[in-house]
Amino acid sequence: VGRERVGLCLSDVEGALREAVEYLLCGLPVVSTPSIGGRHRVLDPAWSRIVEPDPAAVAAAVRELIALRIDPASIRRGTFERLRPDRIRLIKLIAAIHEHEGVPFPQDAPWERLFRIGTWPVARADSVLEEPGIADLPPAPKNRDA
Repeated sequence: VGRERVGLCLSDVEGALREAVEYLLCGLPVVSTPSIGGRHRVLDPAWSRIVEPDPAAVAAAVRELIALRIDPASIRRGTFERLRPDRIRLIKLIAAIHEHEGVPFPQDAPWERLFRIGTWPVARADSVLEEPGIADLPPAPKNRDA
């Protein structure tokens, strides 16, 4: 236990990228094979390799990443940064649902508890909603009861 040095993501389909993100948040570099499902979005060349689904290619990538001795804290921090746009989109979606339903959006909600994953970098909801560079959500559909 606790002796792992590289995470392997070898399936050709991954839905919610759970395994890849779990490895990265534990500070492990990742070797992946090409896949559909989105895990490539969190894999940074600084701490990950995507190789052909060949045992020799996987083994070579594992050896390479072990030899690099990448700081686990930097993998973890970098992963949080790569996940941040998805987290912001989720908060914006929650705000849009509140607006659509006519319920005030809780600016001071305990987002750090709602989105708690270890030590998740948390921002106030109002600052997230105003953050530049994040695509706005499409307008909420008209209230079907109106």
